[in-house]
Amino acid sequence: MQEDNRKRKRPLNIRILIVYIISFIVLQLVAVFAIGIFPELLEDDQLFAIVLSVLNLLWYLGLTIALFSIARIYLFDNQWGYFKSDKARSLGFIAVGFFAILLVNGVIGLTMEQLGYEVNPENQAALESLLEGGPIAIISLILFAGFLAPIVEEIVFRKGLWDVFEKPLGFIGAIILNSFFFGFIHIIADISLDSMQLLNIVPYFGMGLVISLIYYYSGKIIFVPIFVHMAYNMFALIAMFVIS
Repeated sequence: MQEDNRKRKRPLNIRILIVYIISFIVLQLVAVFAIGIFPELLEDDQLFAIVLSVLNLLWYLGLTIALFSIARIYLFDNQWGYFKSDKARSLGFIAVGFFAILLVNGVIGLTMEQLGYEVNPENQAALESLLEGGPIAIISLILFAGFLAPIVEEIVFRKGLWDVFEKPLGFIGAIILNSFFFGFIHIIADISLDSMQLLNIVPYFGMGLVISLIYYYSGKIIFVPIFVHMAYNMFALIAMFVIS
């Protein structure tokens, strides 16, 4: 009986995607419900920033716990061992990935500026607005954007989606589509805006492309893109603090 249950068990990547999609839908419903019950949230920028940051923190925290639970063997009995087996190699890929993202996004930013287009995704604007929410919003921002989001997004996109695309399309198809959906989820707030705003996907696509390549050439060790993503997000947060 137990053996039959194992055979019927969904593949890990499908379980990862199901958990992410369901939780994302629930998050949107909770946000709509909260605004419907407390419409004054939209009138108080600081209060809205606090609620938004805490809601994101709770979502990413819950997702991290859920993903760690369903992918425990993959993450800690498998991938962490590979990561630690050659620390110098793993750290080298992390360093290359971090500086490659800076380079690629720098080139993308300069190119789009020369073309007369200013990249300003709603996702980025929302993160910057959280800096005005006081200590609670800032601490929540650091925790979910600096640590939890990279963990969740890399498990979802580099493990969950990657396995869906690679089998039928090969690694090139997986890299391109993986990067596209990684970018898309970060500009989903821009969908209702004019078509030019959809170009905000470009820097996120570039970041996804770099991380996907690093993931593939590192031997698909999931902790490599996780730490690359963490390093870049922390760098971006520090830059936001300094600029603001």
